[in-house]
Amino acid sequence: MKKIMLLLVVCCLGISLVKAQDGPSFVTSPMSFKKSLPLKLLSENTDKSAISKKPQTVPNNFKTTEPVNPNALPLGLDPALQTEGGRINTREPIQNFAGVGSNGGIFPPDPSGAVGPNHYVQMVNRQYLITDKEGNTLVPPTSLNALFTIGNGDPIVLYDRFADRWLLSEFRVDRDAQNRPIINTIKIAISETPDPTGSYFIYEYQFDSFPDYFKIGIWHDGYYFTANKRQGDAVFVINRDMLLIGDPSAQLIGFDVPSIGTSNQSIFAPGPINAMGPELPPASAPGMITYFQDDNFAGIEEDHLKIWEIDVDWNQTGNSTISAPIELPTEPFDTFFAAFGEGDIEQPNTSSRIDAVWGALMYQVQYRQFSDHNSIVLNHTVDVDDTLLGGIRWYELRQNEVGSPWSIFQQGTFSPDDQSRFMGSIAIDGDGAIGLAYSVSGSSVFPSLRYTGRFEGDPLGQMTVAEQTIIDGTRSQNGATRFGDYSQLTIDPTDDLTFWFTGEYFAGGLWRTRVASFKINEEFTNDVGVAELITPQNGNLSATETISVTLRNYGTSDQTGIPVSYSINGGTPITEVFTGTISGGDDATFTFTAPADFSGAGADFDLELSTGLVTDEAPFNDAITPVVRNLFSDDVGVLRIVGPRNDDDLNQENIQVILTNNGSDPQTAFNISYRINGGSVTTQSFPGTLNSEETAPFTFSVAGDFSNEGPYDLEVFTALASDQDSSNDSQTKRIIHQDCIPTSTGTNDNNGCAADGLKNFELGTIKNISGCNNDGPGVGYADFTFISTDLDRSISTYDVTARSGFAPEALSLWIDFNDNGVFEVSEQLLSDETITQANVDQVFALTIPTDAAIGVHTLRVKAIDPDGTGTDINDPCGNVQWGETEDYTVNIVDQTLGLGDFAITADQFRVIPLGNKTYEVVLDLAFELNEELTLDIHNIAGQRIASQKIEYKNGAYATQLNLNTATGVYLAIVGNTQINTSKKFVVR
Repeated sequence: MKKIMLLLVVCCLGISLVKAQDGPSFVTSPMSFKKSLPLKLLSENTDKSAISKKPQTVPNNFKTTEPVNPNALPLGLDPALQTEGGRINTREPIQNFAGVGSNGGIFPPDPSGAVGPNHYVQMVNRQYLITDKEGNTLVPPTSLNALFTIGNGDPIVLYDRFADRWLLSEFRVDRDAQNRPIINTIKIAISETPDPTGSYFIYEYQFDSFPDYFKIGIWHDGYYFTANKRQGDAVFVINRDMLLIGDPSAQLIGFDVPSIGTSNQSIFAPGPINAMGPELPPASAPGMITYFQDDNFAGIEEDHLKIWEIDVDWNQTGNSTISAPIELPTEPFDTFFAAFGEGDIEQPNTSSRIDAVWGALMYQVQYRQFSDHNSIVLNHTVDVDDTLLGGIRWYELRQNEVGSPWSIFQQGTFSPDDQSRFMGSIAIDGDGAIGLAYSVSGSSVFPSLRYTGRFEGDPLGQMTVAEQTIIDGTRSQNGATRFGDYSQLTIDPTDDLTFWFTGEYFAGGLWRTRVASFKINEEFTNDVGVAELITPQNGNLSATETISVTLRNYGTSDQTGIPVSYSINGGTPITEVFTGTISGGDDATFTFTAPADFSGAGADFDLELSTGLVTDEAPFNDAITPVVRNLFSDDVGVLRIVGPRNDDDLNQENIQVILTNNGSDPQTAFNISYRINGGSVTTQSFPGTLNSEETAPFTFSVAGDFSNEGPYDLEVFTALASDQDSSNDSQTKRIIHQDCIPTSTGTNDNNGCAADGLKNFELGTIKNISGCNNDGPGVGYADFTFISTDLDRSISTYDVTARSGFAPEALSLWIDFNDNGVFEVSEQLLSDETITQANVDQVFALTIPTDAAIGVHTLRVKAIDPDGTGTDINDPCGNVQWGETEDYTVNIVDQTLGLGDFAITADQFRVIPLGNKTYEVVLDLAFELNEELTLDIHNIAGQRIASQKIEYKNGAYATQLNLNTATGVYLAIVGNTQINTSKKFVVR
């Protein structure tokens, strides 16, 4: 909103000011320079088959770390937590079309994208795509090797609006036979003209170590970028002016970053500040990088942000400096999840989790100048309650003018329910509204994409815009934990208001990406709505409550005589008129004279509050629908079980929970109990006072026994004698004690593997020749879950081919059909088979149960020397003296099944608008059916107006549909002559 605000400093500057400056660590020029052909020609001359390769993971330099401070804050819930979503409605995404999809098993995708005046350019690992702003393809998905010749990953694309040019980049790392990096470079391509489909100047810069997870920002005197480098320098500046004119000697300056972090940080990659808006920062503004520090890092006493300032002198590069960090203390946060590669974020119907990349600032850190202040917005992922529930901690920093101190103007942690938000990207538009887009996943939501936002002037620390869905995922990701590793939100330069986002979601057994645009500020002429409910709030409510609301003029024209209505639980609306005047962009308070009935303890009231301006051009934001609760007087319960977590070394463990007072009266000295597997009850008394609608952490003084391997069902419950609502008193949690990464302990040749173990394993399309592996804590274990095959349970019997370098060798195999992370006796399909000859392939018959669960599961195969010491070959988790265990992924299908064998859910059958009356029709199934499917389109009168086959490809049935002569309501029907499924959609 365009209104002047009093600068409220939520958190003051820390005592650490700029006390020292360091000079550059090195200055260099490109190791190579060339000019490319136009990208349109590169696409036409590229062998598309080169894109698809066998499954592989893009390398990174992330570090497995553990928290070091058991008393690190917060103890319990994140103190900046926003537990309910915003209520201000906005329209659905303006554009919403498919980005590049899974390219032959490369993961993660690392989606990056930027919008220009007429184009959208997207990059994922190994590919780029160029479309117009309606999603029409101008350059199809093309291998990045067509542009860069050799590259590995971490693509970044930027539109430099100040120069009207495009920047495309990726790193290259080449390794020797011992897997040591010998070439470490970053490749930068700058478009020769404003046309992204044209030619590019291509620069390649050499570094002394792997420039992992590099990120780039635009500034007046250079392109600033940072990298996750553990050897010396980690921030660099390239001469922007020289790059833009294609000067082959364009210089790069590198700096060591003073006080960047500590030994147990997972990622050493601060975020470069990126300039947004119509004008470059003034020449007096230093370049900046920023980072966060958790008090769980070694040597860190309190959670804070750091800012470093960089002054570059391109005439005398030796005079360039980087400052000591400025520290800004934050509200406490917990950034630790699991170790990298183990997975953090929950998914439906599987024990597999995906990485939150919790140690990094998410891309980008955005800077914008306003008439009375400068702002920086940034975000990172946090664990909001120590249960691996991901939330997004976001900040807006402000300074009054260039050179004045920065402070934290507002901060919040967005986590409105029990599903995780993570992999965020944040930006601020020309009116000061903030947009935040991100991934969502949890127990009931497949990895999906959504966004929220806030208007300038809204309550500080709150995302006030109702969460909108970009696209819902339909599958969980199994066989790999890497996800993201980032996303990107940019602002349309044509209006400085439209946000454009790209990110990853999961559907049809493959990762996919999406491109979507949305607005917070619409700037219609006539546009008024209800923005907030002021009274009543939750509590002991009566039959004569006064309703008071905030009205907002979202438009540019002053408004008066505005009808305002309320209704309760869908009842008859009460309408009154606001007789004052609200200027464009301003708020006003309106109080109804008619009282409202909210009586009845324990009742929830669905309240609809709306405006009825006759000339309103944007009815989608007229109304909000808050829920008002008449609280019981006495009502306490268990909000969440925090610990213990599933772990490899559970023993006597603390039982940790979060308690909540759902009533209106304070409570003290109430009992709380737990029991394990229905056993004896342990009871204690809550020692403090829990006020109305407050939460508090609680740890039992008596530990629970989880020392034996297997599943445990933990139940925790409260017992307040006067409690009036027992429905929220208890919570249960399944905890699995599993020590299931077997290793080889022998000390002879090959570090314990000797000649034993699997030298070749084949099943279906899996054909994996391997040697001695050490992916686990010791040798003798290999994680090959990124290699997968389909197994048809209707075929039942498959050949397993196994080879060992030693004989006799014992062999066993399991498939975790119930996905609980435990290889149970009922899931063992090969038991103590014998490989009788060394270095010879031997075939065994594998029978898949006819009732095996459809979907993706982990397969474990184990081969050991039966004469060695160690546990039984039929123990999937036990260590051995000589041998090896390998994990793979299998997808159980059933080709006898047809469409009639499935209950198709709404999120599996989608009709997605692509623009210009073109639609993508998608039916997500885990595998191809044994029948042809047809797509029929019927109008509202029942007449069939189109019919075409819908084909199975890339993990789903999908086709595109053009209805350029149609308008109105239509019915899409997918099926055959016997069975079908349908969905209504509207063509506008």
